[in-house]
Amino acid sequence: MKFQSIVAVISACALVSGCAASSKSFYADASKVKDTQLCRTFFEANQAGNQQFAFDLATEAQKRGLTAEVCRKKVETENGVLVATALVATAVGVGIACQNGCGGGGYTAPSYRSATVDYDCAGGGGDGPYFVNGPFYINAYDDPYNLDADNDGIACELGEGGWGT
Repeated sequence: MKFQSIVAVISACALVSGCAASSKSFYADASKVKDTQLCRTFFEANQAGNQQFAFDLATEAQKRGLTAEVCRKKVETENGVLVATALVATAVGVGIACQNGCGGGGYTAPSYRSATVDYDCAGGGGDGPYFVNGPFYINAYDDPYNLDADNDGIACELGEGGWGT
Protein backbone atom coordinates (compact mmCIF):
# COMPACT_ATOMS: atom_id res chain seq x y z
CA MET A 1 0.00 0.00 0.00
CA LYS A 2 2.88 2.34 0.81
CA PHE A 3 4.32 1.72 -2.67
CA GLN A 4 1.05 2.64 -4.36
CA SER A 5 0.77 5.82 -2.33
CA ILE A 6 4.29 6.94 -3.23
CA VAL A 7 3.77 6.23 -6.93
CA ALA A 8 0.42 8.04 -6.87
CA VAL A 9 1.92 11.15 -5.27
CA ILE A 10 4.91 11.27 -7.63
CA SER A 11 2.73 10.60 -10.68
CA ALA A 12 0.24 13.26 -9.65
CA CYS A 13 3.02 15.82 -9.22
CA ALA A 14 4.49 14.94 -12.60
CA LEU A 15 1.16 15.04 -14.38
CA VAL A 16 0.15 18.35 -12.85
CA SER A 17 3.33 19.94 -14.20
CA GLY A 18 2.57 18.52 -17.65
CA CYS A 19 -1.01 19.68 -17.93
CA ALA A 20 -2.38 22.05 -20.48
CA ALA A 21 -3.76 25.37 -19.29
CA SER A 22 -7.50 25.85 -19.13
CA SER A 23 -9.04 28.59 -21.20
CA LYS A 24 -10.20 30.19 -17.95
CA SER A 25 -6.66 30.43 -16.54
CA PHE A 26 -5.24 31.56 -19.89
CA TYR A 27 -7.75 34.37 -20.36
CA ALA A 28 -7.52 35.40 -16.69
CA ASP A 29 -3.77 36.06 -16.95
CA ALA A 30 -1.84 34.65 -19.90
CA SER A 31 1.46 35.77 -18.38
CA LYS A 32 1.07 33.19 -15.60
CA VAL A 33 0.91 30.31 -18.09
CA LYS A 34 4.35 28.73 -18.50
CA ASP A 35 5.80 28.43 -22.01
CA THR A 36 5.56 24.65 -22.21
CA GLN A 37 2.05 24.72 -20.82
CA LEU A 38 1.12 27.36 -23.42
CA CYS A 39 2.56 25.19 -26.19
CA ARG A 40 0.82 22.05 -24.98
CA THR A 41 -2.47 23.92 -24.70
CA PHE A 42 -2.07 25.28 -28.24
CA PHE A 43 -1.53 21.80 -29.71
CA GLU A 44 -4.49 20.37 -27.81
CA ALA A 45 -6.81 23.26 -28.75
CA ASN A 46 -5.74 23.05 -32.39
CA GLN A 47 -6.29 19.28 -32.48
CA ALA A 48 -9.70 19.66 -30.81
CA GLY A 49 -10.75 22.18 -33.45
CA ASN A 50 -11.07 25.07 -30.99
CA GLN A 51 -9.82 27.58 -33.53
CA GLN A 52 -10.36 30.82 -31.60
CA PHE A 53 -8.61 29.52 -28.49
CA ALA A 54 -5.77 28.08 -30.61
CA PHE A 55 -5.42 31.44 -32.40
CA ASP A 56 -5.24 33.32 -29.08
CA LEU A 57 -2.66 30.85 -27.77
CA ALA A 58 -0.59 31.17 -30.96
CA THR A 59 -0.70 34.96 -30.67
CA GLU A 60 0.61 34.77 -27.08
CA ALA A 61 3.30 32.28 -28.15
CA GLN A 62 4.45 34.64 -30.90
CA LYS A 63 4.63 37.51 -28.39
CA ARG A 64 6.98 35.33 -26.35
CA GLY A 65 9.07 34.46 -29.40
CA LEU A 66 7.97 30.82 -29.44
CA THR A 67 7.79 29.16 -32.85
CA ALA A 68 5.84 25.97 -33.61
CA GLU A 69 9.14 24.03 -33.72
CA VAL A 70 10.29 25.41 -30.36
CA CYS A 71 6.89 24.53 -28.88
CA ARG A 72 7.04 21.00 -30.29
CA LYS A 73 10.49 20.47 -28.74
CA LYS A 74 9.37 21.86 -25.37
CA VAL A 75 6.36 19.52 -25.26
CA GLU A 76 8.42 16.50 -26.40
CA THR A 77 11.06 17.24 -23.77
CA GLU A 78 8.43 17.54 -21.04
CA ASN A 79 6.80 14.30 -22.21
CA GLY A 80 10.18 12.58 -21.92
CA VAL A 81 10.64 13.96 -18.43
CA LEU A 82 7.17 12.73 -17.44
CA VAL A 83 7.94 9.23 -18.73
CA ALA A 84 11.31 9.22 -16.98
CA THR A 85 9.67 10.43 -13.75
CA ALA A 86 7.12 7.64 -13.95
CA LEU A 87 9.89 5.06 -14.50
CA VAL A 88 11.92 6.39 -11.58
CA ALA A 89 8.82 6.45 -9.37
CA THR A 90 8.08 2.85 -10.30
CA ALA A 91 11.67 1.78 -9.61
CA VAL A 92 11.69 3.56 -6.25
CA GLY A 93 8.34 2.02 -5.37
CA VAL A 94 9.54 -1.47 -6.28
CA GLY A 95 12.69 -0.90 -4.24
CA ILE A 96 10.64 0.13 -1.23
CA ALA A 97 8.24 -2.76 -1.69
CA CYS A 98 11.12 -5.25 -1.95
CA GLN A 99 12.80 -4.16 1.27
CA ASN A 100 11.05 -7.08 2.92
CA GLY A 101 12.35 -9.60 0.38
CA CYS A 102 9.62 -9.18 -2.26
CA GLY A 103 7.39 -11.79 -0.69
CA GLY A 104 4.24 -12.55 -2.64
CA GLY A 105 0.87 -11.07 -1.81
CA GLY A 106 -2.18 -12.78 -0.45
CA TYR A 107 -1.33 -15.18 2.34
CA THR A 108 1.05 -14.19 5.10
CA ALA A 109 2.10 -16.87 7.52
CA PRO A 110 1.31 -15.97 11.11
CA SER A 111 4.42 -14.83 12.97
CA TYR A 112 3.57 -17.02 15.95
CA ARG A 113 3.89 -20.62 14.84
CA SER A 114 2.42 -23.09 17.20
CA ALA A 115 2.50 -26.83 16.90
CA THR A 116 -1.25 -26.84 17.53
CA VAL A 117 -2.12 -24.51 14.61
CA ASP A 118 -2.21 -25.81 11.07
CA TYR A 119 -3.24 -24.22 7.76
CA ASP A 120 -4.18 -26.31 4.74
CA CYS A 121 -5.52 -25.61 1.26
CA ALA A 122 -9.31 -25.57 1.12
CA GLY A 123 -10.61 -28.50 -0.87
CA GLY A 124 -7.44 -30.49 -0.34
CA GLY A 125 -6.71 -33.50 1.79
CA GLY A 126 -5.41 -31.54 4.78
CA ASP A 127 -6.92 -31.86 8.23
CA GLY A 128 -6.97 -28.13 9.09
CA PRO A 129 -8.26 -26.83 11.40
CA TYR A 130 -7.71 -23.67 9.31
CA PHE A 131 -8.14 -23.59 5.55
CA VAL A 132 -7.12 -20.98 2.96
CA ASN A 133 -8.49 -20.58 -0.57
CA GLY A 134 -6.16 -20.48 -3.52
CA PRO A 135 -4.39 -20.25 -5.76
CA PHE A 136 -2.37 -17.26 -4.54
CA TYR A 137 1.23 -16.07 -4.58
CA ILE A 138 3.38 -16.96 -1.59
CA ASN A 139 6.98 -16.45 -0.61
CA ALA A 140 8.45 -19.90 -1.18
CA TYR A 141 11.02 -19.24 1.57
CA ASP A 142 8.34 -18.56 4.17
CA ASP A 143 5.87 -21.42 3.74
CA PRO A 144 5.80 -23.23 7.09
CA TYR A 145 2.54 -24.98 6.27
CA ASN A 146 3.73 -26.31 2.90
CA LEU A 147 0.87 -24.67 0.98
CA ASP A 148 3.13 -24.46 -2.09
CA ALA A 149 4.14 -28.09 -2.47
CA ASP A 150 6.08 -27.62 -5.72
CA ASN A 151 7.80 -24.38 -4.53
CA ASP A 152 6.83 -22.37 -7.64
CA GLY A 153 5.53 -19.43 -5.61
CA ILE A 154 1.86 -20.27 -6.15
CA ALA A 155 0.10 -21.90 -3.21
CA CYS A 156 -3.01 -24.07 -3.16
CA GLU A 157 -3.07 -24.53 -6.91
CA LEU A 158 -4.68 -27.50 -8.63
CA GLY A 159 -2.53 -30.55 -7.92
CA GLU A 160 -1.30 -29.17 -4.58
CA GLY A 161 -4.42 -30.00 -2.66
CA GLY A 162 -6.36 -26.88 -3.62
CA TRP A 163 -9.30 -26.28 -5.87
CA GLY A 164 -7.18 -24.31 -8.29
CA THR A 165 -9.90 -21.76 -8.98
